[in-house]
Amino acid sequence: MDKYEFNIKVEKMKKAMDRKDYATAARVADGLGWERSTNAKVLMMVSQIYEKQERYTEARNALTTVYNRVAVSKRIIYQLAELCVKCNDIDEALALYKEYQEIAPNDPTKLILAYKISTARGDDLEKRISILEAYRRREFEEKWAYELADGMIVQTGTPQEVYNYPIDMYVGGFIGSPKMNFFASRLRRTEEGWSAQLMGKMIPIPPQRLSPDAQGLEN
Repeated sequence: MDKYEFNIKVEKMKKAMDRKDYATAARVADGLGWERSTNAKVLMMVSQIYEKQERYTEARNALTTVYNRVAVSKRIIYQLAELCVKCNDIDEALALYKEYQEIAPNDPTKLILAYKISTARGDDLEKRISILEAYRRREFEEKWAYELADGMIVQTGTPQEVYNYPIDMYVGGFIGSPKMNFFASRLRRTEEGWSAQLMGKMIPIPPQRLSPDAQGLEN
């Protein structure tokens, strides 16, 4: 294929991509001979098209060509790591993640990549939550706040209900700003009502602040 024909196909592929017609764009890419190209822009376009078609191995191969032959940037490393996750190559994704950390140690989006790797690896829920919470403390994004909640819902209710009656210490420590402090105490019931024994003192608990579950308890 000469340069003129190559450029015509690239333009056709780009127009299909602009229309979000990724099936047509992928067919053009298949006949483009991109494996021999050193044009980073074209290779990244091919990778994006294949990814849209869920052809993750081919998307990864196109981007790996950029990585190996053309240029290395934190954007390429990040995208390549994401594709490795989608190809279930966790070891390579971790290697790229470490490389990304070296190039951009202060970039908080590395935590999103860490979360994706952790999820693909099947890490426990607590570890995945801790990664997203670290990201939330540095750079809040609504998308990842929903990710933090999706499938990880511990308690539902209005903000005030959850704040007043957290179901456990995790919820109590998560909601509110500043966060709650925790003290070990004993709950006592007297003629005047419920009190908390804390540091040798009895601190009355207003009825409206008492959990509905505790109101039916005995002494």
